[in-house]
Amino acid sequence: MFKPKLKNLFILLIFFFQAINCAFCAQEEARIVWPAAPSRPRIAFVSSIYSAQDLGIKTGFFQKLKAIIFGTQREILNKPMAVAVDKERAIYVCDSGDASVKIFKPKEKLYQKITKINNEELIYPVGIAVADDGRVFISDSTLKKVFCLDKKARYKFTIGQDKRFLRPTGLAVASGRLYVVDTQAHKVIIFDLMGNFILEFGARGKGEGEFNYPTSIAIDNENKSYIADTMNCRAQVFDKNNKFLYSLGQAGNTSGSFSRPKAVALDSEGHIYVADGIFDNIQIFSQKREFLLSVGESGHKDGEFWIPSGIAIDEDNYIYVADAYNQRIQVFRYIGSGQ
Repeated sequence: MFKPKLKNLFILLIFFFQAINCAFCAQEEARIVWPAAPSRPRIAFVSSIYSAQDLGIKTGFFQKLKAIIFGTQREILNKPMAVAVDKERAIYVCDSGDASVKIFKPKEKLYQKITKINNEELIYPVGIAVADDGRVFISDSTLKKVFCLDKKARYKFTIGQDKRFLRPTGLAVASGRLYVVDTQAHKVIIFDLMGNFILEFGARGKGEGEFNYPTSIAIDNENKSYIADTMNCRAQVFDKNNKFLYSLGQAGNTSGSFSRPKAVALDSEGHIYVADGIFDNIQIFSQKREFLLSVGESGHKDGEFWIPSGIAIDEDNYIYVADAYNQRIQVFRYIGSGQ
């Protein structure tokens, strides 16, 4: 038999380890993941970003002074429509709610808001992409232009002065090329990174390689392009020569079907993520065209959406979703490889 002191110590140890175990259980239960237990989680919710403060970026002196004088609150996102992320995990957001582009640089503790480019007021910025050298490309669908800024957000040049675009929206940069989705023209136009025209493809229709108000584009490491063909309720995939390969989804309300696919992105393993602005979810497909998983539903809580309109995935498989009417960027992570 245990001696009294030893027995008491033993009981305390049991309670201690039970308490630790319960704490871990509570933490695991609180974690938002997809799919739900007992399945192995593949996607985990990380955080929601409403303002620079959510990233640990403090308000600067002049912003504080403005708040004191005018009684303004912290500046939050209004209607984020598109999001991009660079190699330093800086976050670039097209906020059409206040006609601005907002840049968050957590590593440098910097926040910048752009409302005017080359003395031209932004009206409806809806597309954004960042090149490897830090250049930033911004599309404004009302101005019918695409602007280029350098890595310090200084103006470089404008594409569209020749009235080439009808309604430029989604952007992507890959292999020295800029891809511009022209929603109203139902096509994709490709430029070099100095703004020189290279080629275009697509036309209005329902057939293979045709579009009906496309809105977003992503490019993989083989230069295949993935395009959210919104009003055709599908995503189309093209090879490096812009030849049609296959499509994903169709109109419907079952898994793997779409209502309004608004944005597309890829993770490091080539999984295809499609944000649907009506279903309020992200659907994930394999390169074999298999439906894998649905993330999110309609709502305002963490992991829920209200018209998700943009998506970007960084090199570490963090997933950034422009949750437009919830006025935030939601951050998730692909953990399918065991991170």
